[in-house]
Amino acid sequence: MTKQEFLERATVKNLQQFRGHDGQGYSAKIYFDKKPMCEVFDDAWGGELRVHNIKDGVRVEDIYKQIDVDSLWNEEWEWTTPLHLLLEDVVNKHALHKEIFKNRTKGVIFDSEDNYSIRGSKYTIKTTFKKYSNAKDFYQGIIDEIEADGLEILNADYLRTFGLKVK
Repeated sequence: MTKQEFLERATVKNLQQFRGHDGQGYSAKIYFDKKPMCEVFDDAWGGELRVHNIKDGVRVEDIYKQIDVDSLWNEEWEWTTPLHLLLEDVVNKHALHKEIFKNRTKGVIFDSEDNYSIRGSKYTIKTTFKKYSNAKDFYQGIIDEIEADGLEILNADYLRTFGLKVK
């Protein structure tokens, strides 16, 4: 399996975020193919992520060994992605999806899955449609501009509920 396949098959539950000494800390349970795998804890005091296998779950080290080493290679840092950083990627991906879902009603969300922006009005999409008769044209124009720039729209399903055309 590749690193990308691992990231798609790994899921996070019970993400608890808190303010720590050096910034944002968190704890979470990570599942692989819907089976419990490990618990992770970042105490926000520096240092590596703490990883503990879940009793009667799949061992995270065993899953990590199944990942193709070439897919773990990071060109920018010129190293093989270690287990603790791979698990941080899983948690960060989950947190980003959660944040995008929370903001999906605020406007057109676009860019890559590593970073995003929102374009719209000062109101939510639903309120804009209620207040302004040209709301559909307004949002369709934004969508068309973003797609012309080759950027991905991350809340496409929500936008389609308003009759907007998204690729």
